[in-house]
Amino acid sequence: MHNYHSEIDNIKIKNIYYMLAYACELFNDELNNAIAVESEDFDNIHEFFAKILIKQVKKQIKHGLHRDYIPIQEDLSGVRGRININETIKQQTLIKGRLVCAFDEFSANTHFNQTLKCVLLLFIRHATLNEKIKQEIRGLLRYFAEVSEIEPPNIRWDSFNYHRNNVSYRMLIYVCKLVVKSLLVTKENGTHSLKMFNEPEEMQRSEIYKRFVLGYYKYHYPELTLSHENRIIAWDIMADNEIPLMPTMATDIILSNGAQHLIIETKFYYAKHEHNNNETEHIILRPNHTGSPKYNWGNLYQMYAYLANYAKMHNLDSEQVSGLLLYAKTNDDEAKLLENTKLTIAGSSLELAVLDLSQDWNIIEKKLEEVVLILKCS
Repeated sequence: MHNYHSEIDNIKIKNIYYMLAYACELFNDELNNAIAVESEDFDNIHEFFAKILIKQVKKQIKHGLHRDYIPIQEDLSGVRGRININETIKQQTLIKGRLVCAFDEFSANTHFNQTLKCVLLLFIRHATLNEKIKQEIRGLLRYFAEVSEIEPPNIRWDSFNYHRNNVSYRMLIYVCKLVVKSLLVTKENGTHSLKMFNEPEEMQRSEIYKRFVLGYYKYHYPELTLSHENRIIAWDIMADNEIPLMPTMATDIILSNGAQHLIIETKFYYAKHEHNNNETEHIILRPNHTGSPKYNWGNLYQMYAYLANYAKMHNLDSEQVSGLLLYAKTNDDEAKLLENTKLTIAGSSLELAVLDLSQDWNIIEKKLEEVVLILKCS
């Protein structure tokens, strides 16, 4: 069996946070400033998010929980607000000497606080946390006694409007949204749980890696044209009729400044697969018939097809189109062999680069900046 934890264990918790934030398109400078000062002393991603939320909720409690006028309707022995005649008759409350009244109450039972309570309870009930952190959360929940419990699917993310009196909730809601969107699992019976980042099948790490790179460039380079939905590349073939069996060419990301076009394929491979004879097969570098490591020819054929057909499709010179195979680091030896590999293929520039997710975040950012230099300089 392959040890799935081996790759993930080497990724810093803070880096996993950044990857998830960009992948969910929830990254912002405010969150970045808050997270940047956190230490790396966490056992897992649940602890990381829980500690961030605890710290921010404590700060909010000191300033006071958000309150607003909440519409309430209930039967009372006296009059408060407006009497709802229809409901009074329908519920026959006059028999008991009561009236159904509708009124506004200045309360902390707002959707902002309901969302916070929902996510805090998720951590208590479903997260992998040590007892000390859970105790901290239980202490905070005492301040939410008058706040109703809601289920995660009932959080209305698009209903939050910020103004001078509640702007301090912006980051809190972003953290809550990131937890729910990236870690929440809804089971068949309707219950919920929080998954770990090292659950490979559920988290689909290669998909998160792709969306992370996409989200990074989308956030930091709004001036570039970024294609990730309409990224189909047509085959440059001549045929009398359509050929339905031709495979679709859909690359991960295409960045363009108008003059230059960069096709990016992200690859998150496991370091090796175990075979019955205990031999190993590297994925980024494949052994040839003599056992010598060679570039993954499947990836090279893929990029060759993308570069050649994309240039034809858009009537571009081959020099205007470049490619990038961006691997997540899995193995030190492979990373060294791939370092600074630049080729010319089908007349276009192709770079093979490795992103080491175990490094400090500023080094990862620097690498992501380097690969788009061709677009910034032209």
